[in-house]
Amino acid sequence: PPGVLFDPFAGNASDAWSLLRGLQDAYKVFEAWPDLSFDPPFASLMDDGFTGQYCAQNLGSWQHPMGTAQLGHVLDSRLRVRGVKNLWVADASALPDWALAGHPDAGIRVLGSLVASFAAEAVAG
Repeated sequence: PPGVLFDPFAGNASDAWSLLRGLQDAYKVFEAWPDLSFDPPFASLMDDGFTGQYCAQNLGSWQHPMGTAQLGHVLDSRLRVRGVKNLWVADASALPDWALAGHPDAGIRVLGSLVASFAAEAVAG
């Protein structure tokens, strides 16, 4: 099945510009350290066209949006999407947005393992 990818440039154009400006501002701060080298080179990222192309080709999401696929509303108790055959959710969106106080990595891994067992059971019949 196809993966679902996060596109940081989808939606509001001002979000993309904020991302580009943030990257450029970060490079300006890091430029103060002469021993650092950059890939791509610092001067390249000051060009909006280059920066936009670079971001579109190289950036992904390391966010863990939580609570966007709620149990009971969107998902059943076995993390299946209601009304869609053979589709489970195995990411942080299935977790309540209040569930974790720290980094969600361990919880997401447990959730993935749980969903894999649910899917295997369903396939086995």
